[in-house]
Amino acid sequence: MDRRTNLSVDDCVHLILEGERRLTTGELDRAAACFEAARTIDGDKSPVPLLGLARTALLAGRSQAAEELAKAATAMHPASAQAQTIAAIAAEANGRISEASALVATALALAPNNAFAHFCAGRLSAQRNEWTSAYASLRRAMDLAPNHPGLAGYTAVAGARCGALKEASCMLCQHLARFPNDVDAAVTLADFLAESGALDLAAELLENTASRIPTSPVLHARAAAVAFRRGDLEASAAAVARQLALTPEDDEANMFAGTIHLLRRDFDAAEGCAMAVLARDPNHWRSHALLGIIYESLRLFAPAKVAYLRALSLEPHAWVARNNLAMLGLEDSGNPLTALALLTPTAASQPPPQARFNRALALFCSGAFGEAAGVAEGVAGEEIPQALAQEASRLAKESRRRERAFA
Repeated sequence: MDRRTNLSVDDCVHLILEGERRLTTGELDRAAACFEAARTIDGDKSPVPLLGLARTALLAGRSQAAEELAKAATAMHPASAQAQTIAAIAAEANGRISEASALVATALALAPNNAFAHFCAGRLSAQRNEWTSAYASLRRAMDLAPNHPGLAGYTAVAGARCGALKEASCMLCQHLARFPNDVDAAVTLADFLAESGALDLAAELLENTASRIPTSPVLHARAAAVAFRRGDLEASAAAVARQLALTPEDDEANMFAGTIHLLRRDFDAAEGCAMAVLARDPNHWRSHALLGIIYESLRLFAPAKVAYLRALSLEPHAWVARNNLAMLGLEDSGNPLTALALLTPTAASQPPPQARFNRALALFCSGAFGEAAGVAEGVAGEEIPQALAQEASRLAKESRRRERAFA
């Protein structure tokens, strides 16, 4: 091999590495240019530049182009497991799950220890709700690539779905002992702990992980949710404040913070969170509904009605706004007809239990005792908070009594 050929090989390797670096920084156009130049030098003797172009196309959302590139790579290099796997991902992105599964099977036949192919096999099985198969494939991928970001959490979820929750939890604990800074694994284990009722352990795990990785918004978000479930509003508010310091434009975080502040009766802070969302999206109906609740809590009924009406103009099936506006009208005028119009279910949307109870109350006020009893009895028979069930039962009994009295 002469010096010029050596230089060409070195240039090709350099371009491929630079393309990979550009992919990690999101500079997709530059990554594509690097892979294209490497392909020109290499002359398609290796599938790597072509597959780099396919991966770049996938990241750019051009799944059809990615599939064409990947198919070209598999045609030229049929023994390349990597080419088969990238082709499978492209086929999956285009909705052809069966074809993707066949390509992954080919990749694994060519390279049985290809961790990425096992991961793809697990993900495809999960899409078909074949959780036992998904868990087995993902566990194999973990054995081959234990420090791959996000893999432990994904594997544990598959384990939980196929009934191996205890095994999946133990696997996560062992994984975190080796890789304590795997955020995805820590969050998944915290979710498992919280769902099993071990809220204190979940909170401790999230706190310890966040102390090492304070710049992870998802850790603070989960800590806020766990603290809320524990009933610790102050800890929840502090955690979501840390999240918002990192991601101030996260609308969901602002809405959660607004709800927490409302429960803490810090109405100024709650209003500020709703307003922050509306500054970015004036048509965010949930923020208008939250403002309505805030103003109603402050007994500012006129602006509360305006906020509820605005929410309903944007989302007609916003039952929180419908319910609260109906009850405000009922309290103001004593006329149940407007409340009934707001609380009547539609074919497209059924009201939640509280709204159905309030509809029963409006029917009772209108003198429709039999109908009120039927609605209240339906609510009382559901799996709902005990206090609401008791109220519904009392309303149903009184409605039946009056129905008989006026028969």
